Amino acid sequence: MSASKLGTDIHFAVDQLKNGGVLAYPAEACFGLGCDAQNEAAVMRILQLKKRSVEKGLIVIASSLKTLMLYIDWAALSADQKNTIQSTWPGASTWLIPVSADCPTWLSGKHDTLAVRIPEYAPMRALCEQFDGVLVSTSANLQTQPALKTALACQQCFGDTLDYI
Repeated sequence: MSASKLGTDIHFAVDQLKNGGVLAYPAEACFGLGCDAQNEAAVMRILQLKKRSVEKGLIVIASSLKTLMLYIDWAALSADQKNTIQSTWPGASTWLIPVSADCPTWLSGKHDTLAVRIPEYAPMRALCEQFDGVLVSTSANLQTQPALKTALACQQCFGDTLDYI
């Protein structure tokens, strides 16, 4: 992997996302793989890299609840459920929320819910805020393998298949 694919330039990372790129980035407990949730080809690339079935569904992250509304049916939740969810965000909590009619199956898989989170962890939050959209966020690993915890491990596992780490 070239040195230009490894770094800390959030603007470059966002450019990669906006151009259909797939990247690895630090998440709360491990590195994550991410892409634009609207870009089916990029999502399929992540699934192929992980050797993961589209039927399993994915987690998405965003900087605000408003940004997630395209994908979820917020109205299907009770007031108590909404309050509970909102009390944990931003944070590390991921919630399963009913999907909207507009949620693509490449995100929800065979499920009628979507795993969503508004992260507090600074690197993830900054990426979401700069991207200003919804990102797929899944652990950086091959299916059934432990999650990768460093940029070097991501580089060794995925090599040139990632656009930026």
